[in-house]
Amino acid sequence: MKKRILAAVVAAAMLLTAVLPCALAEREDKKEMVYVLADATGAVNEIIVSEHLYNRNHAAQLRDVTRLTEIESIGEDMGFTADGDAILWNANGNDVRYEGVSTEPLPVDVRITYTLDGAKIAPEDLKGKSGHLVMHIDYSSKRTETVKVGGENVEMPLPFLMATVLLADEDVYSNIEVTNGHIVDAGNFTMVLCYGLPGVSEALGLADIEDLDLDIPTSAEIRADVTDFSTSGTYTLATNSIFQEEDGELSLDLDVDELSEDLNDAITQLLDGVAELTDGMGELKDGVDELVDGVDELADGAGELNDGAGELSDGLDEIDSNSDDLVDAAAQILQTVLDTANDSLAESKADFDKLGIELHTLTVDNYGEEIERLERELLANVEDYVYEQADKTLKSKVNAAVYAEVVSQVQQAAREKVEAQVIAVVEAEVRKQVEAGASELVTSKVLEGARAKVRAQVEAAVETQVQAAVEAAARQKIEAAVRNPDEATLNAQIDQQMQSAAVQAEIEANVRQQMQSDAVQAMIDAQLEPIVREKVEAAYSAQIREQVAAGVQEAVTAEVHAAVEAEIRREIEAALTQPDPTKTPEPTNAPEPTDAPEPSEAPEPTNTPETTNAPEATNSPESNEDSKPEVPDSSEADDSEETASTVESLALNLLFPAANAEGEDVQAKIDAMVREKMASAEVQALISQKVASTMASAEVQAKIDSTTRDQLASSDIQAAMTAEIQKQMADPSVRSQAEAAAEQQVRKKVEEAAREKIRNAILSLSDDEIAAIVKEKLASAEIRAQIEAETKNQMASDSIQATIEAETGKQMQTEAVQQMIAEEIQKQMDSEAVHQTVEAEVANQMQSEMIRSKIAENVDIQMETEQVQALIDQNIREQMASSKVQKIIAEQIEKNRHGAEYMNSVAEALEENGENGEAYQALVELHDTLDDMVEFYEGVVDYTDAVGEAAEGAHELLDGTGELVDGVGELKDGVLELQDGAQQLYDGCVELSDGLTEFNEEAIQKILDALDGDLADLADRAEAMFDMVKAYNSYAGIADGMTGKVQFLINTSGI
Repeated sequence: MKKRILAAVVAAAMLLTAVLPCALAEREDKKEMVYVLADATGAVNEIIVSEHLYNRNHAAQLRDVTRLTEIESIGEDMGFTADGDAILWNANGNDVRYEGVSTEPLPVDVRITYTLDGAKIAPEDLKGKSGHLVMHIDYSSKRTETVKVGGENVEMPLPFLMATVLLADEDVYSNIEVTNGHIVDAGNFTMVLCYGLPGVSEALGLADIEDLDLDIPTSAEIRADVTDFSTSGTYTLATNSIFQEEDGELSLDLDVDELSEDLNDAITQLLDGVAELTDGMGELKDGVDELVDGVDELADGAGELNDGAGELSDGLDEIDSNSDDLVDAAAQILQTVLDTANDSLAESKADFDKLGIELHTLTVDNYGEEIERLERELLANVEDYVYEQADKTLKSKVNAAVYAEVVSQVQQAAREKVEAQVIAVVEAEVRKQVEAGASELVTSKVLEGARAKVRAQVEAAVETQVQAAVEAAARQKIEAAVRNPDEATLNAQIDQQMQSAAVQAEIEANVRQQMQSDAVQAMIDAQLEPIVREKVEAAYSAQIREQVAAGVQEAVTAEVHAAVEAEIRREIEAALTQPDPTKTPEPTNAPEPTDAPEPSEAPEPTNTPETTNAPEATNSPESNEDSKPEVPDSSEADDSEETASTVESLALNLLFPAANAEGEDVQAKIDAMVREKMASAEVQALISQKVASTMASAEVQAKIDSTTRDQLASSDIQAAMTAEIQKQMADPSVRSQAEAAAEQQVRKKVEEAAREKIRNAILSLSDDEIAAIVKEKLASAEIRAQIEAETKNQMASDSIQATIEAETGKQMQTEAVQQMIAEEIQKQMDSEAVHQTVEAEVANQMQSEMIRSKIAENVDIQMETEQVQALIDQNIREQMASSKVQKIIAEQIEKNRHGAEYMNSVAEALEENGENGEAYQALVELHDTLDDMVEFYEGVVDYTDAVGEAAEGAHELLDGTGELVDGVGELKDGVLELQDGAQQLYDGCVELSDGLTEFNEEAIQKILDALDGDLADLADRAEAMFDMVKAYNSYAGIADGMTGKVQFLINTSGI
């Protein structure tokens, strides 16, 4: 499929490159080719996107943003990591090429409808049809943006150039016509190229311009007569690169007079082209002379053909001499088949005898009549046999069914009787077990309740003793902590007292007193001067360096600008002297600037400088390489993308032909081209890159630093800084900052003294004060909670629990407790609740799966005993012999004999043994086989007769080669007529020149008149359109700061 796409695009390129110049290639960081596989109407089936990331800086990793899925590297296997839409490739200094799948809507659409002989027809119904075909192709833009036009928001569609190629096989297509396109004869097929510009008219608002009758095509139509229709599909390239202004071909800085002049120049070029076409007619006449020589060679070939006809005649004579042997061999084969058929029938003689059918030997003369007799007699005797077998089968089935029913009833009755006996035995056993279990359960619950009651009494007594011991231990611990507190506790008490209002007031008073002392004021003066000096020196240094750097950058920018302009001028002048006018030069990167110029002296700083933000460096432009996406084979995808780019640029030049440079002022043109190129975003970015690179170099930065230091050390600057330091030292706001720092130091010392005073007071408490503190702490909620917690912990200890358990066991063995337990057990066992529970449990267990399984198992065992089986067999025999059952059997046989099942089985048997039966069909196949063999024998006879006729025809062919030689002479006369046709083509060129002159007068001027007055609004809309197009640089996603280009190649399937 991809090779057919490539062939179509290459063919289009060969057509257009003969007359159109190539456009300058764009420069981008990412090139994207979207391959769309669609059905014959243009409906999308699959979208495959090929991406090419250019690694011009040879980075180890390249970052991209994409919304594709099923991503795979193309060519070299490069790994990547993904984070959402972001993707980071391991580039290793190389370009990255990858592909993936997308399901997002396309910004463009192509739709094809088909009409055959005036009636619409679906593509799938068109294959193999003949008639007059019309293919209507509609192009449309599916993406809109909101843009600013004259200060107002306008909804504008994204414009595209779309070009479609159809390869028309000459065996299928004839009388081809096309609107909005071109037809090219390419040998055994015709190439039809159509184009459209969807979105352009709406974007430019052409419908709103009065008196402008300008039709920008958005559709095309191919009309042709077709025979046995089929096609390999169409290939449509969609691009919006022609609406981007990089190469300057779509500049809007033209008035109506300039536009008129450009159009007149274009007409002149077309007239010159017609003159070149006339010269080509002379070359055609030379080719006709060569054709005459070829006709002479054709005459020599006719003689060789005559010799070959003689050899053919001799060969046919030799074949004809062997015809008799071939006929004898065919007769022998036919007889062998007849012998095999007779042997096969003899093997089935016993079956035929049962039906009373007699067999006869088959011969060539009687096989047809004899097989037809066997077929008739087979159908006549099969019906009685079928009914007899059906009655036997029916009687057997009825007897078996009745017997099965009797057996089922007898066995069911016996089983029910046995089951009742087994259930009674099992229920008695279950009741005994349930009552024993109930007694154990009641005893267990009574013992558990009694033990819980005794244990609760024991626990209460033990807990009272434990709590008293815990409280005594807590009192001792608190008193010890008050008398000899640890460091952490002491610090906590100090911190608490430090927060009191009295202590804080004392600290503030001491701070104010010390801040007024001469020692603190002298310390403030000593600390202030270094701080101010450092601040002033930093500010002066920053201002001087900024001024020095500005001077250096201005000089570097001038030098780089001059170098780039000189290089561009040199390349443009060289390009204008090249012999091939179709090649437009593309400037290379500007040369590296020489060493940075000496920076100028910075002006004297005045007031304390304010720090300014450095300007953002512009992104450096990247060099461009043609992208060659792969889907999936790299070599084929490279050719496909490169050729698609060629078609794009050629279609652009087809719509906007370049002006003829002859007669223009060469130097003025060079100046204009240099100015235009220097003003382009590409060159400006290049200059910015070079300037930024030079400014960032270590040499220039070192020079700036050196100059800054020299100026900072000058006497004038030092004097200015000294004055500024003295000024700021006298500033009250500056001194207040130093006083605040000093106050922090004083406050720290005062607070340390207060803490030491509180520490000494805590460590010297009296016994009465300690007792009061202990009492207060014991009464606190915190200590009470700790005592409760410790009591619970000790109660839960193994030793305490063991004590409680031992005492509980001792109490449980007393006579009083044992008497209470016995009375409670007897009381509960005699209760109605326990009685009901026992009955419910018996019923529940009887319904359990285990008991039911046990009952069923015992029933099965009893059913298998000899005694039970003997009774069952006796009952079955008695019932089968009864008149009632025998009557039922007779009734069922009679009823079923007239039923659908019986009649269907008879019909199926008759069908199987009748005409569709195996035996009958075997006779039919035998008949057909013998017919084929006889036909084969007769064909051999006919063949041998035809060989004789072919030998006679070979002699006639030999005679016809002489007539061929005569026809060659007539061909030569036709070549002379072709030469007359070349003269007619020349006359047509003259008419074309006259028509172009009329077109200039009647069409071009009218268009310019219609545009007069509306050109400004049109220019505003066009500029907004170009900005919108330039912003659309990717379909599947692109990283911030990257430049890109996207194209779409839509392949509709064949029919």
